[in-house]
Amino acid sequence: MRARTLVARSLLHFRAVHCAVALGVGVGTAVLAGALVVGSSVRGSLRSLTLDRLGAIDFAAVGERYFLEEASGAFEHPFRAAAAVLVRASAEHAETGSRASPVRIHRVDHALWQL
Repeated sequence: MRARTLVARSLLHFRAVHCAVALGVGVGTAVLAGALVVGSSVRGSLRSLTLDRLGAIDFAAVGERYFLEEASGAFEHPFRAAAAVLVRASAEHAETGSRASPVRIHRVDHALWQL
């Protein structure tokens, strides 16, 4: 009986501290739960936007050197292919001499737009 009385007296005496701790735990839990919900939502939205922009493109073969478009036959499943060249470069204005770097130069053929 004496132990119960001591616990009750302690809870009553330190009630302000206990309330502050309980409030802190509640706020922390709410913040973490909100961050998880928002993060999941943002991840889903970005995934959806990326898949929408890719359209019918399922696979991209990228290399350091150029390769022939006919090399797509080396893969297991036949598919439509479109050629593209992506080059990193820098550009300089002819009259003013101002420069921009890095610049990406893209060259694609008409088959890409049909995908």
